[in-house]
Amino acid sequence: NTNLSTLVLARILGAGVAGGYNLAYNVAVVPPMKLNPIITRVLFPAFAKIQDDTEKLRVNFYKLLSVVGIINFPALLGLMVVSNNFVPLVFGEKWSSIIPVLQLLCVVGLLRSVGNPIGSLLMAKARVDISFKFNVFKTFLFIPAIVIGGQMAGAIGVTLGFLLVQIINTILSYFVMIKPVLGSSYRQYILSLWLPFYLSLPTLVVSYALGIVLKGQLALGMLLAVQIAAGVLAFVVMIVLSRHPLVVEVKRQFCRSEKMKMLLRAG
Repeated sequence: NTNLSTLVLARILGAGVAGGYNLAYNVAVVPPMKLNPIITRVLFPAFAKIQDDTEKLRVNFYKLLSVVGIINFPALLGLMVVSNNFVPLVFGEKWSSIIPVLQLLCVVGLLRSVGNPIGSLLMAKARVDISFKFNVFKTFLFIPAIVIGGQMAGAIGVTLGFLLVQIINTILSYFVMIKPVLGSSYRQYILSLWLPFYLSLPTLVVSYALGIVLKGQLALGMLLAVQIAAGVLAFVVMIVLSRHPLVVEVKRQFCRSEKMKMLLRAG
């Protein structure tokens, strides 16, 4: 996807614009692409062991979907709202034009991140053929979306085309890849995505609000540090206060880990 997007932009607007798009892509989309497959590969054997128990597989798949979201959503939503300060501080003022591209790609990265566990599910059920066919369909959808977007609105158009395809992918993934394997469970699918978004919402609001209120009152580096620290704190508070069964289960497992026990004893 990134190679095709870059090629389209290079042909339409030149290498400079394509380079800016690549920079934003590497910040917002590549890290989740590197991290999430590790998580899903680790959990694939567990899925394979319960492949014949559809109900147990369904429950654990949606737990994994939520956990992947909890890992990715706060980081990407946080990056989206601090990008106005992040880009000029980290990359320099000359790259300020990529800020809206980066913001849109944060949403793309967020949606792509929750698609990774589907691969492990299909492998566990020996249905990778579904994924292959769906990827072919997405390719035929992706090409005209970014070409038309690039011709109409340059880098923003390409990014919007990418985002549109990703939204369609997120919606259709349930009907094309999840439902045939796990049966009807659309409500669980939506709720598994809603949980990480809900937990990340204070991070988004707090970081954004501080960016507006403190703009011009603090140096750029200090403002960004305050936004990030406050966003992280807001997310931690949400996790600590949450009574959602999955979050409670994760906290319980975390507190039972040997390293955490050693840390608590040392404290």
